[in-house]
Amino acid sequence: VNAAPWFSIPTVFNRRNSAPRDIKQFAIACADLLYELIVNRGYDNIKHLSYYNESGYGDIEDFGGGDFAVPTHEGMKALPYFAEMFNECEKKLREIGLRDRLNIWCCEVSGGTEPGLLVPKWLTYFNTQNPDNFDLCSFHRYGANYSEAFDQAQRLGKICGNHRLCVSEYGTYDDNGFTFDDFNFERNNIATTMGYIN
Repeated sequence: VNAAPWFSIPTVFNRRNSAPRDIKQFAIACADLLYELIVNRGYDNIKHLSYYNESGYGDIEDFGGGDFAVPTHEGMKALPYFAEMFNECEKKLREIGLRDRLNIWCCEVSGGTEPGLLVPKWLTYFNTQNPDNFDLCSFHRYGANYSEAFDQAQRLGKICGNHRLCVSEYGTYDDNGFTFDDFNFERNNIATTMGYIN
């Protein structure tokens, strides 16, 4: 489900990057769409659900990226905002009988993986809030070599409790000297795919 412009928060720099203005209405639309596709039309290939991509940057004032930006200058903070989104959507999906048919992903976050930085901050927050609202933790990692990426993922997996951890986007380089600065996705990207860590 991608937020249409009519869901947007008016003060967000780009309406296409806005998180939904009305979370309850977003949850209704999400549930209605999935009911139409899965129940009414009989699609049996819809197994996974992710509400947003890389929205962790929504907490940064005037950041020019992030698919679902939350304007911090209005006193909103991305973590509790998205926790509420998970609560409302999970509740609506349960009401219509689809919750147990979907594998819901959290957090699809990108950024620093060291303790105290964006990725562990989000994974810790969601795993200590209502962890029943999602089934799998995910993050994105670019610009590390194989051993660094593996070590980071192993460390992050310990934060996720009973949830599996998935690297849903990644780009690594081998040990022949590629650096992030000259990282050319067309030439040097070893893999960008999904892989389970735990």
